[in-house]
Amino acid sequence: MKSRWTNVTVVTPSAEVAADLLIDGERIAGLVPAETSVGDDWQVIDGGGAILFPGSIDLLQHGYGEHLYNDTEQGAVAANSQVLLRNGVTGFLPSISCLPPKDMEPTLRRLAAQTREATGARALGVHSEGPVFGSPGAHNPENIQLPSVELAERMLAATDGRLKAVTLAPEKPGAEGFIRTLKAAGVSIHFGHSMARPEDIPRYVSWGIDAVTHMYNVMPTYPPGNMGVHVVSLTDALIAEPTLALGLVCDGIHVEPQMVRLLAQLPADRVFLETDAMKYAGTPGATFEFYP
Repeated sequence: MKSRWTNVTVVTPSAEVAADLLIDGERIAGLVPAETSVGDDWQVIDGGGAILFPGSIDLLQHGYGEHLYNDTEQGAVAANSQVLLRNGVTGFLPSISCLPPKDMEPTLRRLAAQTREATGARALGVHSEGPVFGSPGAHNPENIQLPSVELAERMLAATDGRLKAVTLAPEKPGAEGFIRTLKAAGVSIHFGHSMARPEDIPRYVSWGIDAVTHMYNVMPTYPPGNMGVHVVSLTDALIAEPTLALGLVCDGIHVEPQMVRLLAQLPADRVFLETDAMKYAGTPGATFEFYP
């Protein structure tokens, strides 16, 4: 089916454009001025002044609405995929937190299977935030594990090809083998919950780290000392690595607006938005216990 959306404003990577949007099947065929003729075989749809923009992809999402992905309730991913699509999200990574060691693999196994059931927004795989942390943040510190090749292999086996991202602290002993094993399997390695030294970041990147989870959060942000010559901080070191994509929770609470403006000056492929959403996101006033 070929459709022509009229009376719309289309958001592109460079501007907002008042033009007609052409869609051929499942692909965008182009933008044309309203007065341009493209033939009679296009179904005309009046957008009623709507703004059309690319769907959002959320790479860190622990839950939404009534569902927390740690709980792996039957149908949770499928249900959330429908709600998320209605809210402009077209792809997401259901994410687990730093779980008790005995629960991690069974949870990964069930969640990976559930990602195949999504019929709304695409469940692109699973993101494991943990269990290798240097700083727990809101996660249970009792669940932190040391990295190893064997741990990576167990996580991969549990997810049957659906493990797409792992957040970790690369300064922990054994991290290099852990990272390289996951990377060889096509997993995106995200730096996070770390107390790493700034001078070590280039070495960690060489192991395979390609992204940062919630930039500025749960990591040291100020250089030590108070000298006339600026000392590099951990966040400075992360920004300095040109191959790192920096995840940002841009809700006006997690990161100060001035820091957001700083990141906005980087090339477009260096920064991506993520929600780190939890159960009851989108449900004002509701609360729950993240871990016992």
